[in-house]
Amino acid sequence: GVIHGNEEWSEFFWEALSDEWDKPTEKISVTLLLPSETDLDSYFWLRSPSANLDTNDENSQFSVRGGPVSRDEFIKVRTVFPSSLLAKAPSDAPEVDPDWSDDQEAAWAESHQRSVERQERYAEIAKIGGYVIIFISLGGVFYGWRNRQKIRRIEPTTAFPDVSPAIASWEVHHRQSSNTMMAASLFDLARRGALTIEEQPSEDTSWFTENTSEFKITPTGIYPDGADESEMMLLEYINKRADEETLLLSNLFEADDNAEFAESWNKKLKETAEHKIPYAPDSKSRHHWALGIGFSLIALSFTVLMHGPALFFITVAAAFLLTFSSYFYLHYTPEGLQHYRQIQAYYIGLKKANPSDFSDPQDKIRHLCYAIGFGFADKQMEKFTSDLPQTSFLSIQSASFHTAVTGFSTSVSSSATPVSTAGSAGGGASGGAG
Repeated sequence: GVIHGNEEWSEFFWEALSDEWDKPTEKISVTLLLPSETDLDSYFWLRSPSANLDTNDENSQFSVRGGPVSRDEFIKVRTVFPSSLLAKAPSDAPEVDPDWSDDQEAAWAESHQRSVERQERYAEIAKIGGYVIIFISLGGVFYGWRNRQKIRRIEPTTAFPDVSPAIASWEVHHRQSSNTMMAASLFDLARRGALTIEEQPSEDTSWFTENTSEFKITPTGIYPDGADESEMMLLEYINKRADEETLLLSNLFEADDNAEFAESWNKKLKETAEHKIPYAPDSKSRHHWALGIGFSLIALSFTVLMHGPALFFITVAAAFLLTFSSYFYLHYTPEGLQHYRQIQAYYIGLKKANPSDFSDPQDKIRHLCYAIGFGFADKQMEKFTSDLPQTSFLSIQSASFHTAVTGFSTSVSSSATPVSTAGSAGGGASGGAG
């Protein structure tokens, strides 16, 4: 059933190599041999988009050799020969003859040539498009860099900033929320008299108990002066929960119906912090434009693949660079810049400070709240937690303080929210944003 024809001519048309193989073919050899050597006229054709093949036609034998052949290229061989070479001539294709097959192969070759020329045109257009994307991207990066908000050198200090620990931490963490910020708010609310946090030794003292203490939270009913919306939201949540059960740091968010609170609180913190440390509206518009153009150029960069992978990767890299450099377009308002400088100076100063710099017990606890939000590592936290003074609002031994913060962070992390756990177990916060 593979030979078709009529009483005069027969045809054999065979796909020797498919274009659906998973891998390319490095070398290939195809030989087509007619039933017997003959001096009768026989005709052979090769159909393939590959340009790496050589053919040889000798009497009744046709061979194809070469390579490599890519995985999306096929090889087909075709022959028309006299039906007299067969024991029985086929009768299912009266149209078969050399001219008919030759016309089909010529039509395919013409169509393939048009396709090759079309791809070459598209590749040339893609090349030009890639250069345009690179030019626009690098131009946008250069313009953003030249017009970025220049912030003079920041000198370290341990003077408290004019924002809450959570807002300061949000700015230091590149305006991204994490559970250390909620922990900072919690301990700062306790420092300001709204809560008490008391260490309670665990009744379970078996060897398999991971923590030997629990930390009870008790609201006092006091709403501190100057509390912002995010702090009030957290305090009201704790007050409501305390009316129903005994609150511990480790189970503050373990109930299913409280799982969404942390996410809502983060949104409120972002809203409050952006109001306190604002960007200029026109700079935000420029930032969004640069960001949108950057993402659009990244998408357009995939059309450059037609020209080649090297130019494609360069184009994508340039477009990504424009996307990241969109933050050059953001400028603080004068008020926002003042807060930014305060926060960065305090963050650097707090990190570099020595334990002897914190002699005042009340100031030491306040510094501790900021350090929690910044996500200082254990070694850095020691200068705040060593000889921790006992107060009316905080009854935790210095050695247990890390356990308390970690327990709280685990409580937040185990709730079904996207809150980051960065820094909760002692990881340092990153540098300033903006």
